[in-house]
Amino acid sequence: MRPLQAFDAGGRSRAHASIVQTLALAKESAVDGAALDKALSLVDWKE
Repeated sequence: MRPLQAFDAGGRSRAHASIVQTLALAKESAVDGAALDKALSLVDWKE
């Protein structure tokens, strides 16, 4: 990620930050791996 992308109009950097924060919270909360995989399968990673 380049510095300019931190201010993009599409909100990708905010979305990326939210995903990283949520993964950190899941790890801290000891969320079951299967539950995490199911949640991640709901995210559309394609553009």
